[in-house]
Amino acid sequence: ETKVNSLVAEDAKFQFKLPSTVGVGARLRLTPSVRLAADMQMLINSENDNTSFTGKAVVGGTVVNEFKEGDLVNYANWDDGLMMRFGAEYMVSEGFFARAGYVYDTKSANTQYPSAFGTPPGPTQSFTAGAEYAVTKGISFAAAFAYRSGEGNVEKEQLPDPAKGEKVCAFCGKEGVYKISMMGAYLDAVFKF
Repeated sequence: ETKVNSLVAEDAKFQFKLPSTVGVGARLRLTPSVRLAADMQMLINSENDNTSFTGKAVVGGTVVNEFKEGDLVNYANWDDGLMMRFGAEYMVSEGFFARAGYVYDTKSANTQYPSAFGTPPGPTQSFTAGAEYAVTKGISFAAAFAYRSGEGNVEKEQLPDPAKGEKVCAFCGKEGVYKISMMGAYLDAVFKF
């Protein structure tokens, strides 16, 4: 049985390091109207071992607990990952372009420390579509749509066992299926001076 107490956090802080990346890519112009692009990036996600939260827990305006560095630790132990992206662009008419893309991202979230707030412990993929209209050489407008999905399954045996001295995460999940499904719509305006 899980009980949740209503606590308000004040001055909550944690540090997150954006992972280093190494990549290579290429673009190919098949015809005057058709271009293809591809790139691969190695994501050094293992730079994020854990995150320590600091702050105060407040109930009814009274501080009931203060959390110092190391009191609340969120373990990640992410794996390094590989992201592969492929795209195509077609010039429909002078200044008007249609685009489509695909992204495959290998598993980076650690099965031992799953989170309901991030990428699931499994590979994800994204599909994109968009268009751009260049009004002049210096002004263009674009719209795009992206859909990302993925999932990973975590068995109870894969979770850390404190009886064996394994580190337990304060904010990590439990066994079960973790899924991500998200959509995004983007508008872009470019003005070159």
